[in-house]
Amino acid sequence: MSKKKLVLTYPNLRWHKLDVQTVWNLNPSILCLLGKMVEDDVDVTIIDAQFYDLTLDEFKNKIAEVDPDYVGISMLTSEYAPILHDAALAVKSVKDQTIVIAGGVHVTIEHQAVIADGNIDYAVRGEGEYTLQKLVRFLNGTGEFPTQGLVFREKGRIVTQKQSYIEDLSALPMPDYNLVTMEDY
Repeated sequence: MSKKKLVLTYPNLRWHKLDVQTVWNLNPSILCLLGKMVEDDVDVTIIDAQFYDLTLDEFKNKIAEVDPDYVGISMLTSEYAPILHDAALAVKSVKDQTIVIAGGVHVTIEHQAVIADGNIDYAVRGEGEYTLQKLVRFLNGTGEFPTQGLVFREKGRIVTQKQSYIEDLSALPMPDYNLVTMEDY
């Protein structure tokens, strides 16, 4: 049986507006770390729409090429909140059954607004490395549902778990930079 597939992505901030703030790129280390955390459980692909300045259609095409079971979207700042929703809608428009997991600073701060979007299945509140790992294992049928760090809908209501924190950051593995073409960065 083949592994399920997870795409981790930074959406392109330029989908919302183009100014001096949108021309900088995020370091891929967070996506590479998240990928490392789940590499035993899923096949990981990173799509950095910001760095490669992908249009929304190009982003959809990349999603369709991978045909993922899960997509993790990281959104750093609330200033570009509409982009998170554009990315989630794009993923669901390619394949509605794809589970969309949102994370990042914006999601932690604005988790209620984020989970109100029906295209987002889970919002990660706080540090997501272990939360994502536990959630992927649960979704794969190999682990228990996380007890902290998630916001989700259940029977028509929003459930907000306690924010997740990592006590010992040095226990985290090194990011897997093989998931990206580092020479490009």
